[in-house]
Amino acid sequence: MRLPLDPFRLLLISLAGCLNQHQRDVIDNLQEENRVLREQLGNKRLCLNDDQRRRLAVKAKKDENLLGAGTVKNFAPKCRVLNS
Repeated sequence: MRLPLDPFRLLLISLAGCLNQHQRDVIDNLQEENRVLREQLGNKRLCLNDDQRRRLAVKAKKDENLLGAGTVKNFAPKCRVLNS
């Protein structure tokens, strides 16, 4: 026998669905933004300072199960900043 959905459960399911859709929209937007930026970057490599490298390393460590092997291939091992 199925239990009927009480109003609280229905509200909770609806809210979860809305939040899930919002998160999916944000993720899709960020992925498209990354695609556009990678197109503009072309075959160039990014020069990162130590703080940027550290932030990426901390984030990668936290999300290591989500990241693939080729996610940091566009970063140069060491870059020198030349003052013009």
